[in-house]
Amino acid sequence: MATTNQSNSKSALTDEEFQRLLELRTSLKQYLRWNEHAAKDAGITPAQHELLIAIKGHPGQQGPSISNIAQYLLLRHHSAVGLVDRAEKAGLLIRKTDGDDRRVVRLRLSPKANRVMDKLAALHSEELARLSTKGQPLWKGLA
Repeated sequence: MATTNQSNSKSALTDEEFQRLLELRTSLKQYLRWNEHAAKDAGITPAQHELLIAIKGHPGQQGPSISNIAQYLLLRHHSAVGLVDRAEKAGLLIRKTDGDDRRVVRLRLSPKANRVMDKLAALHSEELARLSTKGQPLWKGLA
């Protein structure tokens, strides 16, 4: 029988659950660190990689707006603008005015960014498969 923490609260986690939570957090942090290194090895910054994922993963046929990017990346609008400016300067994306609302700018990946993302996709598939196998037991019972 697992022991509980000092708290008698019904929502308190057991010591075993805290151990799984620690393993899960450690795995997530290891993935994020691995992801940073993979981005750098591909010649982009980790922030640029997050941006490219947000653009490529945006649903629908129109590219995301800068407001969408700010929401996806949990950034303030002006910070998202700065990131987009730097990525555009690096040749990673293309801005296009929205056909319906000329005030809105839509973002698309450049051919260079698509090549980078293709390179990173294979690496990420392998790493996510490894983490999925390791991580599934850790999630069980924590939700």
